[in-house]
Amino acid sequence: MMMFLDLLDTQEEKDKFLRLYDKYVKLVYWIAVKRVHSHEVAEECIQETFLSIAKNFHKVGEVDDLMTKSYVATIAEGFAIKAYNKEHKAVFVQTEDDEKLMSLANQNVDFRPDKVDSLDLSIAMDKLLSDEERNLVQLKYVYKFKVSELARMYGTTDYFINKKINLALAKLKEYFDKED
Repeated sequence: MMMFLDLLDTQEEKDKFLRLYDKYVKLVYWIAVKRVHSHEVAEECIQETFLSIAKNFHKVGEVDDLMTKSYVATIAEGFAIKAYNKEHKAVFVQTEDDEKLMSLANQNVDFRPDKVDSLDLSIAMDKLLSDEERNLVQLKYVYKFKVSELARMYGTTDYFINKKINLALAKLKEYFDKED
């Protein structure tokens, strides 16, 4: 805990962080254990989640705000996905649709999630995107994380994060193009 608090400048921030930790530590644990099915790995996810939050504390609003709860949950889900992927090396099989989407992901996709009705976007994201893609889109467009910050958080490269986000945007663009 002291490591987290050392990252904060003022006593007011430290007090706010402690309130945030007390309020959301069980939520973070639940999210992590639901994904990784291991209490030890879930504890590591808690540490990584709150370390990331402390490093980006300027992005945290009021402790009791729904947006803050969503922010904490999204960060926790990201670290749980990272831990799960690390524990279970996934094997991917490409289909023709995947190849089509990957070609779209290699392009600069002209789609802005913040320009679509939030309810429609939420429904489309739940329907089309993987948990990881949904988290990346939320972190980038809702919480304004930079690609480099996301790459550090996920323990990967900027290139990989850009690919994942572009792939997600390509799926959403194709969905909304069909809707129109």
